[in-house]
Amino acid sequence: MHKGLAIFLGAWVASVAAVHAETFTINPAQSILTIASANAAGNTATQQGTTGFATSYTGTIDATVSGGSIQFNSAAADANAGGTYQPAPGGTAGSAPGDYGGRFTVSGIFPGFFAIRGLVASLTSNSIPLTGGNFDATQLMFSATAGTGDYLVTIINTGGTTTLTGTTANTAATPGSFSTAGGVQTLTIPVDVTLVFTAINPNDSSIRFTGNVVATAHPVAVAGVVSRKVHGAAGTFDINLVSAPSVECRSGGANGNHTLVFSFANTLTGVGGASVTSGTGSVSSSAIDGGDAHNYIVNLTGVSNAQRVTVTLANVTDSAGGNSSAVPITMDVLLGDANSSGSVNTTDIAQTKSASGQPVDASDFRRDFNFSGGTINATDIAVVKASSGTALP
Repeated sequence: MHKGLAIFLGAWVASVAAVHAETFTINPAQSILTIASANAAGNTATQQGTTGFATSYTGTIDATVSGGSIQFNSAAADANAGGTYQPAPGGTAGSAPGDYGGRFTVSGIFPGFFAIRGLVASLTSNSIPLTGGNFDATQLMFSATAGTGDYLVTIINTGGTTTLTGTTANTAATPGSFSTAGGVQTLTIPVDVTLVFTAINPNDSSIRFTGNVVATAHPVAVAGVVSRKVHGAAGTFDINLVSAPSVECRSGGANGNHTLVFSFANTLTGVGGASVTSGTGSVSSSAIDGGDAHNYIVNLTGVSNAQRVTVTLANVTDSAGGNSSAVPITMDVLLGDANSSGSVNTTDIAQTKSASGQPVDASDFRRDFNFSGGTINATDIAVVKASSGTALP
């Protein structure tokens, strides 16, 4: 890992995970849902051929993982065509590729067929506690967002198509799991859901799906983010935005200018850009550091005081194969807040006065509010006095 960056990694992961969702890619080799039972218009169904009641899934899952919880925001789990099944689309004679295929008998006499096509499902939840990497999968809601069921009773030539939509709770008894190994995050979601739909009469048909959905994400490894300023001849000093004291207490000058440096464990291969996604300010320029591709430098302007401003990098990729659609950081901005308490008061004034006359160095640069270098002086004391009474929202 790049020298010095490992210091921030643990704190950063906890901070980012709490606010940022990752996109997990569903692994079709490990994501198989089987029809455990089905009935069509009240008639028990069996599978067509040897594969009619099982198929794999592809797609993505959007989930937010923090140190102690997981929340499923959305998903697009797309059932793959498992074979060629009767009837043809629209419930007409013939066959066509489908996700699932079944057969049934009406009144013990008339043979019928059904085929499910274009099934897409979403998974959502509130925040679910993570305990030892496991979570309660029954708190997930399964929604069919697309799909059709084609059916045909051949002898009496009665057929049609029904839309497969609706939301149902997951009843899987096995807990889900979240794990990380080698930088790859893995979600394993047990599924046991029953989808009820209408073939002829309202809610006269149902299908129970069981199995597992496994999805992985390989986010970029962020090592830290700092707010950087050059304090004249005293040198460059960084405020770590991940761990306390993290409030940017130095002036942005007349134009509210600040520089953020995002540091990564692996060298960057691409960044889609940076933007202010919350708060007041804008990005004047941003780029991968030409001297060290572990870093991405963002220059901000128009950043107002006494606020929280969030800067987000888009579509970040690295040399280890990591890929994150968004990497955000929130910077607290409060001029004069020398002790990073979130408010400017007599304590900040006293600390600045006590440092008056001292040369600017790593121990007291937070009191050099105008980052002029040299020594802490009357100008810095005047700044903190003028800011007294201000606070973060």
